[in-house]
Amino acid sequence: MSEPRYSTNQKAAIITLVVSVLSGLALLYVNVTTPGGASAFEIFFLGTFTAILAALVPLYLAKVSWSCAAGMVTFLGLYLGPIIQALERAYIFSLTLYNVSLVALYAVFTAGLFFSFKSLKEQPRKSLRKIALAVTGTVLAFAVMFSVVLPGYSFNISWYMGESSIGKVRESIEQLDGFEQKIDYLVNRERMPSFAAGIVANGELIWNRGWGASSEDTIYAINSMTKTFTATSVLQLYERGLIGLDDVNEYLPFTLRHLDYPDTPITARMLLTHQSGLNHRTDIFDDYTLTEELLDYMFQFHSRPFNKAVQEVPPREFYWGLVDPDGEYYTPDVWRNNMPGTEYGYSNIGFDLLTLIVEGVTGQDYPDYLRENVLDPLGMTSTVFSIHDFPERQAVPYDRLYGVLLKTMIELPLYGRRMYGAGGLRSTVTDISKFMMALMNDGAYGDYQMLQPETVALMKSVQVNVPLGQGDALQTKNGLGLGILDDDAIRYWNHEYDMHGAIGHGGSNPGWSSGMWFVEDVNGSYGIIYMTNHKQTYKPDNGLYAISVVYTIQELLMDEAYERHLAPEYSMDLDLPF
Repeated sequence: MSEPRYSTNQKAAIITLVVSVLSGLALLYVNVTTPGGASAFEIFFLGTFTAILAALVPLYLAKVSWSCAAGMVTFLGLYLGPIIQALERAYIFSLTLYNVSLVALYAVFTAGLFFSFKSLKEQPRKSLRKIALAVTGTVLAFAVMFSVVLPGYSFNISWYMGESSIGKVRESIEQLDGFEQKIDYLVNRERMPSFAAGIVANGELIWNRGWGASSEDTIYAINSMTKTFTATSVLQLYERGLIGLDDVNEYLPFTLRHLDYPDTPITARMLLTHQSGLNHRTDIFDDYTLTEELLDYMFQFHSRPFNKAVQEVPPREFYWGLVDPDGEYYTPDVWRNNMPGTEYGYSNIGFDLLTLIVEGVTGQDYPDYLRENVLDPLGMTSTVFSIHDFPERQAVPYDRLYGVLLKTMIELPLYGRRMYGAGGLRSTVTDISKFMMALMNDGAYGDYQMLQPETVALMKSVQVNVPLGQGDALQTKNGLGLGILDDDAIRYWNHEYDMHGAIGHGGSNPGWSSGMWFVEDVNGSYGIIYMTNHKQTYKPDNGLYAISVVYTIQELLMDEAYERHLAPEYSMDLDLPF
């Protein structure tokens, strides 16, 4: 009786190798062609190991003496992914088909490692020199791929992922009828816990709907949309002659000067347009503005220690110590390298300083001033700073922990932020529509003139160009507390998103995403508001996810708003000078 060509261990090694290759290809397809959370590095990592395993298949079949040693190294290398992730951040597992499939796949990798080892031992003549060369060659191949090839091809990988993901999202809704059905599909596909949106046409909120655990009364954190409220407050004081836009030190309780440009004055206009030279944030700024509950959660994904004691410091004392070179909380990265007034640099710190100006001039705490001069006169009774106001109506944020090795939705603690000027407000679609309608109607809503028409025009006027990649991904210019999309079509990865040249502001924080955008044309005005308690925060692919899904929804809403503002029932009698 002839001896079988392959032993049982060799057959098992070959089978596990082939299954590993096919599974790797399936994972690549899923993560490249959908906004599934993969980064370019993860795709390159998975692709490299899959390619090497595929190259080993014919060598296993030919029973090349050193192939099993190379296979063992490759299978061991596949465990680097989970190890690196465990070192960088917490691994929070949830029972989903993808995650269970991944666990099963790593069981196959373990079996492949085991049977490759057993097959190597069965070989009658084992050349230690060849085995050592195989191990060394495999390790060197990985080193060359990640140190030489990856830097050159990471952009190409990202570009291809963008093309595939965005294309798939677009294709998935093409056959659906009606914008609501398309949003239904995207919200459900991305497992958003809730989503709320509204459409304003010619001075009226004409459509308002929630998905998931959302209703018209649900309160969401609106984050950086708060900046437009802060700008409104500052401009009210400017209208009343209480402040000028060309200085700040007259109104702050301390002197604000860039360390490298002490003779260049920093103005309120610079703070409003993100040109002050202040950085976006620093670690100690995050420690001060984030609540203890969120800091405890974020500690799972960041290795640095957090300074919770700083939260007891009064705001004026903290910000003085933050920006003053001799201050207790000062770090050099609080300032950018550019001279104030010369470059755009998005800054949460700068907008929080604006609230100190309001407090110094009026003698009121900023939340009280905003309530008295903006929120209450507009009837925005559901807009608050605290998570303890209307707690039963507050949406709970979720973090989207998505990547090649994990796809999990995590419920975050309900948290607030002590960024009253930069991102602390919480509101509803209905409330935000009132504020947006005032901006769309020369500063007036009902009987209340929030700002004078000429001030609103100044607010909407282009003050600075925004470099690609800063601020909102669609934003191309900045007014005073407003972003200006000066092109009808915004192009990303060869795909266009028609935002109609809108004006407005977006907002995001861990677990939150929101936006308000409006357009004024010869037929009147129209705009949209959206809010969701779902956002990826700990991985670098968030831009791709936002572009492919959230901006698709924004485009659907803008298109519908445009059509509705032309409808006879929502038309306006305009006395136009042409």
